[in-house]
Amino acid sequence: MASAGQGAPIVPIMDRLLFADYEFCLNIGGIVNITHQTQDRSTAFDICPGNQILNALAQQQGEIMDENGKMAAEGKPLLDILEKLNQQDYYQQAAPKSLSNEAAQQLVFPSLLANHSSHFDLLHTATLHIAEQIAAVVKQYKTHHEPSKMLVTGGGAFNTFLTQRIEQLLLPLNVSLIIPDATIIQYKEALVMALIGTLRWREETNVLASVTGAEQDTIGGALWMGRI
Repeated sequence: MASAGQGAPIVPIMDRLLFADYEFCLNIGGIVNITHQTQDRSTAFDICPGNQILNALAQQQGEIMDENGKMAAEGKPLLDILEKLNQQDYYQQAAPKSLSNEAAQQLVFPSLLANHSSHFDLLHTATLHIAEQIAAVVKQYKTHHEPSKMLVTGGGAFNTFLTQRIEQLLLPLNVSLIIPDATIIQYKEALVMALIGTLRWREETNVLASVTGAEQDTIGGALWMGRI
């Protein structure tokens, strides 16, 4: 941010160094973010709210989360709400861009949490919204017809109903969804923090200007050399 860039995302350095075989790396956490990779450039940004809205809707039903998207699968789409969600101004902004938790909630919470429709229908609609926003981004950035792969991580990778909807929308774009071993899904963010720290220790770039819009690649973080 001191170099005039966004404060997030920071994960793309790991995508660049360890998952370069994937044109797209998708993380479905509380907020959904994506990395698009070409041979010489990474672009990444927050797409839309993710698990935070699905969890909030499930919790109104007394559940911690909608496990495997089972409740959403029982619902039907509320097309008027879906259209309203998809028309948010944030989705029209060009990258680089990022969402705070509060900003992400403001995009969808007012339309969904205060609605008195069936929770199954609201979960179904929220899931479709997430899938459609992901597909819209992929359509924007995939400028060729060759097959490509998308790595999916984050807690949302375990949501079968959501991943099936994404897969269905990406099929015409010739993008295959790859859901890795559960260890990668669960610990990717922890690993990237270790990687970023290691790069900082070695005084190597750990934040990409092409991702954040900063004036140059940067080395983020501070070291505290403790003494006994």
